Amino acid sequence: MMHKPSGRHVVQPVNTLVDVRQMNTGHEASPLRKHIRTLLIDVLRYSSAELLTPSHPLVLRMEKEDAYRISSEYLLLLRKTLTAQQTRKLAQDIKIWCRNEYGMSEYSKEERSYIKALTVSFLNQLVPPRPS
Repeated sequence: MMHKPSGRHVVQPVNTLVDVRQMNTGHEASPLRKHIRTLLIDVLRYSSAELLTPSHPLVLRMEKEDAYRISSEYLLLLRKTLTAQQTRKLAQDIKIWCRNEYGMSEYSKEERSYIKALTVSFLNQLVPPRPS
């Protein structure tokens, strides 16, 4: 996918580690990254409504969350509310979304890395990794 310069200087891609840190520090994200994050949040929103009920207080709260930033507190409440089976289903939906988005040809290598890092971040908050 070709991006038109917006009059600002063109920034060359940087390594993924920097991108992941920028994702969490409030730096202005590109429109495509905002779109990617919004897509993942939609997966979270619709899967939650399907697993609970559209009128569940947690689902209603999700509607009030910023469409670009889902709080860790919300993910923690979701993790505490869902059964183990529901949590596995939600994690599976997120993994399927990641696989589908990651495979789309219009994303650059950097954008694919962002998709993967974002997915891992969400999954780690929903299903924390077990200590080794």
